[in-house]
Amino acid sequence: MSGTTNDPAAATVDVVVVGGGLAGLAAAVAAADAGRTVTLLDAHGLGGRARTQDRNGYLFNTGPHALYVDGPGHRVLQGFGIDPAGSAPDAKHGQALLGGRLGLLPGGPVSLLRTDLLRASSKPKVARLLSRIPKFRAADHASRTVNEFLASTAIPDDAVALLDLMVRLTTYVDAPDELSAEVAISQVQGALGPGVRYVDGGWQAITDRLAERARRAGVDLTTGAAVTSVEPQGGRTVVRTTGHEYTAAAVVVATGTPAAAAAVIGHRPASWDRLGPEVEAASLDLGLARRPKHGIILGADEPLYWSVHSDAGRLAPEGGAMAHAMRYLPPGQDPGPAEGDRRRLTELAHTAGVADADIVESRFLRRVTVMGGFPTAAAGGLAGRPTAAVEGRDGVFVAGDWVGPVGLLGDASLASGVEAARQAVARASMLSMA
Repeated sequence: MSGTTNDPAAATVDVVVVGGGLAGLAAAVAAADAGRTVTLLDAHGLGGRARTQDRNGYLFNTGPHALYVDGPGHRVLQGFGIDPAGSAPDAKHGQALLGGRLGLLPGGPVSLLRTDLLRASSKPKVARLLSRIPKFRAADHASRTVNEFLASTAIPDDAVALLDLMVRLTTYVDAPDELSAEVAISQVQGALGPGVRYVDGGWQAITDRLAERARRAGVDLTTGAAVTSVEPQGGRTVVRTTGHEYTAAAVVVATGTPAAAAAVIGHRPASWDRLGPEVEAASLDLGLARRPKHGIILGADEPLYWSVHSDAGRLAPEGGAMAHAMRYLPPGQDPGPAEGDRRRLTELAHTAGVADADIVESRFLRRVTVMGGFPTAAAGGLAGRPTAAVEGRDGVFVAGDWVGPVGLLGDASLASGVEAARQAVARASMLSMA
């Protein structure tokens, strides 16, 4: 292993990780577990979009977050000895909003029979499609858009809005004419199968466990360190911050979005342009004195989401509730005035049974980055996302929710972090033998 140079402002390590979100922390742990010296640099605090803010006992995630129980991200965490506590939301009494009225969300055979949001003649056809979804091989539909896939199923027109609802819920993407059907199918399969978990203590609990695990593995975690350049030098890579310089065999850049990664690296491969645009959402997060009437409301003909996350995760004081109202913003388009979103999300909270007097804490996030870029049908789905290795930059790798062929959202962040670390460790091993 390499050690520190005589210059106190310069160091030589095997792997430098830039960015301390889920992807960066996973990369740091995986590289350190492989026996490499690792320094992680983050300009802010650890966690990125997985940070949680405590407001008088109400735990505010950065918008609504859920952990897929059988997802690749959970498997990465379990491989590190981390299994976040929490529970699955109960969707039995969930509501769908269609045409301005609420109806029972058809989440299973019983609710499908009882809902008045579908014509009686449509219900058997929807039931057959839902029963077939777990049997689909998602990758066979990678080059189809969601709209093309739904058209091929010949489902009735009154069911299309409800299936679009399921796709938005599981992918956070409101772009059915661009999103790869592979992604939609695999995410819906995960939701219909083992489902998701709302994490006790918020996603900060995951960040804290990963940071603790990284320290135990010997990772040097340095926050408040903004990277100014990443440059090749003599077969290695030099990473500079204000006042410090690190020479590394390999660098993993995990800074959240392709634009942020390109800014750090000083290079953007043409292949990255095959991604869909960044995915954003407007979120109104509410700490409530009491639980409202409705725990779940999902918009069918509007891209809206309401869920009381404290029903399943420990996120609020005794007797209180933590809820999220969200609007999925159209990727790559002007979302319109912020005040319109705030007003609509407040109306959604009122529809759920929230009175203004119930609101103890609130936070409106105008544009939350949900995903660095989504997998499009035109690019071939998940396989069309950028690889960890950066073309034209030997020894530089990227990780994030827009990288690699595995998973979506937090799943992709964690899985790509491990893969980037694997390749970085291989690079360090090769240079050590040279």
